[in-house]
Amino acid sequence: MGVLVLMNETKILSSLNYTKMKPNQEIKLEVKPNIDHLEYYSTLVIDNPDGLKLQMSSNTNKTIWRNKTDDEFYDIINKKKITLVDKNGEIIELEEDIPDNYPVDFYQNKLVTWFKEEKTYGVTNNKYYSITIKNISNRSGKVSASVYNY
Repeated sequence: MGVLVLMNETKILSSLNYTKMKPNQEIKLEVKPNIDHLEYYSTLVIDNPDGLKLQMSSNTNKTIWRNKTDDEFYDIINKKKITLVDKNGEIIELEEDIPDNYPVDFYQNKLVTWFKEEKTYGVTNNKYYSITIKNISNRSGKVSASVYNY
């Protein structure tokens, strides 16, 4: 004898830490760095298996976003990608325009990105602040986003 269990998709997603995001829906996350420690850092981890186009912003007017997964920085003011390059033992910043078909863009001083995997961003600051992630795709999909403070 078999048992058939039907569950609501929202309940399944929440048990896996995913949110079903509709177009223009936002997720707000709090960054609460452990500033009482000598060394501290915060990371934002986003899993976007449906490849939604996500717009990221903060209430601190964050101008540089660090993509730790791909070891890149995104300057949203100058609309550039920055990579650190070792040149004869010296680390230098290499600024580049964002290439066509690259999964990063900028809109009104906000980072826009789309990918179908997990990405980690460095979001360390010396004060509490919030990050908003908005689905700017014209479709719904699942996203998991968490901030970890160490």
